[in-house]
This record gives sequence, C-alpha cells and structure tokens, in this order.
Amino acid sequence: MQLQVLESRAREAVIRLATLVKNGRQWKDLNMDCVAASRAHIEVFILRSFMHMLSTADESLNPILLKLQNLVFPARPPI
Repeated sequence: MQLQVLESRAREAVIRLATLVKNGRQWKDLNMDCVAASRAHIEVFILRSFMHMLSTADESLNPILLKLQNLVFPARPPI
C-alpha cells in the first residue's frame, strides 16, 4: 500500500509539472515543482529497491529482515 501511495504522489507531481509547462510557466519558476517530482520518484525507487532486497536476501538474514520489515511496514490490524 505504501508503494501505491508513493507512486500516486510521483505521478501527480509529474502531471502537475507538465500542466505548468503546458500553461507557459517559465522553467526558472518551476524549481520547487521539479524538486517535488524528483523527490517523489526517488522515494519510489528507494522503496522498490528495499522491497526487492527483502525478497531476494539470503535466508540466514530472514529473522533480522523480518524484524526490519515489521518496523518499516507494520502489520495492519484485521478488519
């Protein structure tokens, strides 16, 4: 779920930036929007990389990684 939220944020940041460019906003006025889009995509990349590392790690690391995973992605209470 966290990945979906970050991907949505990154997508919206790019759409906002594209809209501003199409509407004629000058590049010098887009610094903060470019930074926001870049940061959003970096966070997606970092989370995907982390999730990949968790899924491909050596089995001897499972107890440590499981603890780390539970800290980063706490289990949701049952509905």
